[in-house]
Amino acid sequence: MEAFGSVIPDRYALKPGAARIEQAVRLSSGKGLLDTPEIVRCIPEYIVDWTKAGGFIQIKTKDVPFKELNVRNIPIFIGFEQKTEFSCQLDVLAEDQMTESSAEAYRRLKGMECELTYTGSLVKKPAFKPMRLLDRLRKEIPELASDDTLMRRLSANETLMRLLSSVRPDDFVIMLQSFTPEGAAAAGSPEGITKVMAEFYKKPTRMTWLLSLTRMIPRGPSTKSLNRGIFGILKLSSIEILELTKSYLP
Repeated sequence: MEAFGSVIPDRYALKPGAARIEQAVRLSSGKGLLDTPEIVRCIPEYIVDWTKAGGFIQIKTKDVPFKELNVRNIPIFIGFEQKTEFSCQLDVLAEDQMTESSAEAYRRLKGMECELTYTGSLVKKPAFKPMRLLDRLRKEIPELASDDTLMRRLSANETLMRLLSSVRPDDFVIMLQSFTPEGAAAAGSPEGITKVMAEFYKKPTRMTWLLSLTRMIPRGPSTKSLNRGIFGILKLSSIEILELTKSYLP
């Protein structure tokens, strides 16, 4: 397993003095070492503050495209193991910033949603494929076509692909927000969710990308490099997504 700093360029790597920064983060927040989550100890120079409650960790970040990183453990119903989900969002346009031109950009970008897969016979290599949910959504929106522009852009980032090969996430999904919390609550079923998403597609009220990565994080020598690698994947992917999105906006 390669460490975050050893597989990505200097401008993306962890900065020197991490131990001192980590101590400053803990002391300024009044949180002790035993309370500090593993991910916080691994990337202290990117962290403004963090809170932990009810199995969720919310981390306020800096010097990365996303303002917050959310971490939670997901039980695996075989034994006592669990996976960890890392998620963040990229707020591009708020409700009061949406125009007809940006709504059309949203609809073009929607077909670029994708997820991680592994291809090959002997050695499975990471690759991206259209998100499975698009097939279900296409039943409500026949004109919605898959677009590989984002997948090609991500795949062309050699540093990102090396990190994916090293970390090997179980799941990595990139999608646009497609419903409001109120709409999701009112849907009541998977079919209802699809209809709510179709309505949002026709009249999007904001533009926000959602990234979610899941992986089992074993305790041991690889723990630190895994956490650093996961953060690197989210950071590099976010940079590519935002640069592409801006090219579609008026």
